[in-house]
Amino acid sequence: MEQYSIAFAHSIATRARCKMENLRVDDEQVDVTIRQKASHTIYDACAVDVQLKCTHRDVLHADGVHFKLPRNQYDGLRMRSYLPKILVTLLVDEDFDQWMSHSPDDLLLRGQAYWMSTAGLPATTSDSKTVILPSANRFDADQLLDMLQRIGNGGTP
Repeated sequence: MEQYSIAFAHSIATRARCKMENLRVDDEQVDVTIRQKASHTIYDACAVDVQLKCTHRDVLHADGVHFKLPRNQYDGLRMRSYLPKILVTLLVDEDFDQWMSHSPDDLLLRGQAYWMSTAGLPATTSDSKTVILPSANRFDADQLLDMLQRIGNGGTP
């Protein structure tokens, strides 16, 4: 699941004409950084740190993806950083063989991913915290570009 979520995110970043860096150690709850070089109001280069999760579709509800995080991961996502952080959760079929198909001409990655900004998450004292990634926040090339434009203009994801 970890490798598939990285491949999926990399395909989205590539489609958006961005660069993606894999981090070898995610002690800051960051798996990858997505970078963009473009002219924005404030920055000509911007980036977002991404924590990737992959799970089965049973966490999708009408209002979004309900994803339970252990407290240490939740607290890591809340940690202040000069780069904005987002959580991306990729939903896949329970049957591994349905995740992708390939032929001599095509490679098809299946799944749907959702994102949420982790800025301003409230503190918790419980051992875990369920976050809701809004159903409107599909992680795709268009939303990634919109997010990076907001960041490049001095805003938040």
